[in-house]
Amino acid sequence: MSDLRYAFSSGLVGEVRDRFTAYHHPRSLEERCLKLSQIDGVEGVELLYPHDFASLDEVQEALARSGLKCAGVNLNLKAESKFHGGSFTSRDPGVRKEAAEYGIAAVEMASALGVNLITVCPLADGTDYPFEADYRLQWERLLEWLEVVSSQRADVRIALEYKPNEPRCHVILPNVGVCLHACHESGRENVGVTFDVGHAIYAGEVPAQSISFLAGSNKLFHVHVNDNYRNWDWDLLPGLVNYWDWIECMLYLERAAFDGWFVCDVFPTRLGPEQCVAASYRAITHAQRLLDRLDRKVLWELIDRGDVASTASYIQGVIESDPRAARTEAAE
Repeated sequence: MSDLRYAFSSGLVGEVRDRFTAYHHPRSLEERCLKLSQIDGVEGVELLYPHDFASLDEVQEALARSGLKCAGVNLNLKAESKFHGGSFTSRDPGVRKEAAEYGIAAVEMASALGVNLITVCPLADGTDYPFEADYRLQWERLLEWLEVVSSQRADVRIALEYKPNEPRCHVILPNVGVCLHACHESGRENVGVTFDVGHAIYAGEVPAQSISFLAGSNKLFHVHVNDNYRNWDWDLLPGLVNYWDWIECMLYLERAAFDGWFVCDVFPTRLGPEQCVAASYRAITHAQRLLDRLDRKVLWELIDRGDVASTASYIQGVIESDPRAARTEAAE
């Protein structure tokens, strides 16, 4: 992945809030772009629609002044009160119509900015209680929304992002399997998935296996990097909790020849946005450097053998800067 493209999520730079307090201070889009464009590795920004789009001209000016590219348009169908009962699954046909209009507008913005990708995590769509909704009807409304939005421009990709819950107790797209099912049922080549490392971990998945599923179906469109303790979507720095999962993720992204954007999706609380963006990039390049020191033929042969002790010995030896000794020990 020598052509690595790295970006940050605009929604997590500036003032952010959790259930209890606010962190940092508000910044305009231009201020966010100018500030973070100075960080090593940063080439792009994932923009939030409609929050960042007071006007297309202002967005284009902020990108031009910072030298950043648009890494994707993140469609927010959860923040506004009208979507609290669902967006494309709402019982209100007027709200469903607005959700479709938002999707179409986001597609047009992505096309105008030359990125040709929108990502959406429909966290307001799902259920909180048994007997709350007609699940089949909700699913049909998801497919209807996908048909409308994905057919607006065939050259703009729609990347669905899955997550088990929050704010809904049960989000309509909770895991990689259900998300892939939605992609296939849509029947649209331009409908795929945003793979969020932390969401996969929180969903109880083996992240690298999920990457393999997505790559095998040609549905791996976009990647968000972060980490957590498997008990909540903490949006921590990637690889600092689940280190080996992170390294294996990077191995499988390499195998998939992923050439899209890596987007920092880390929630800055005690750490500042600049620290989070810089540290996330270092986590990516650290994993790449470690993998570059591994002999792929040896590594895949060890994986094929299923001898995890020998595989661990080999990788540990490389980390300890004695790859030749490690290879000899692993072969015994």
